[in-house]
Amino acid sequence: MAQRALSAFDSCTIEERERGLDVWRWMSNWCREVSQEWSVTMRVCCGVMAATSPNNSWRTNMNATISILGGQDDGVATYTRDVIKALWILAGADPETVLAGPKTCSFYRLLYDSGNSWDVCVDGHIANLLKNELRPLTQSTLSRREFEQMAEAIREAARCVGWRPCDLQGALWLAWRSSDGFRQGRL
Repeated sequence: MAQRALSAFDSCTIEERERGLDVWRWMSNWCREVSQEWSVTMRVCCGVMAATSPNNSWRTNMNATISILGGQDDGVATYTRDVIKALWILAGADPETVLAGPKTCSFYRLLYDSGNSWDVCVDGHIANLLKNELRPLTQSTLSRREFEQMAEAIREAARCVGWRPCDLQGALWLAWRSSDGFRQGRL
């Protein structure tokens, strides 16, 4: 899988690589601005964002976060169980305890600290890329073992190119999205 990540990285455009280096900083800054606007801690904002992230686009996830922070949790475009998790976090529960899953916990930590040198957010897009598949994202549920194998593959590939794993994941995610998965044949 690390070789697959390196091959995909070789196919990234210069713009995808440049933006990949900025993905987590940009998302973290957005959370910081929103947390200030809604007078909540960064921990709460990032936790709500992570809780509402499964199978949501970035725009939908942003809207869900703002809705929940603003007390408008009815009709939020996410799973009911994830809205409940977000509300627990908003009420003061520890995000990592509430989130529990490897994807949402890593997403939370990367948002909270603008990226770090360990966590990798393995979502359905990255799973499809590493598995060389094109499965619907709703069918991309990974076991903890699969998640960690994929995260380690990204870490290994990142070591090879001298990047932080989260930045490599960001570039690969952007490339995957812009090429519409395998549909355009670039990756």
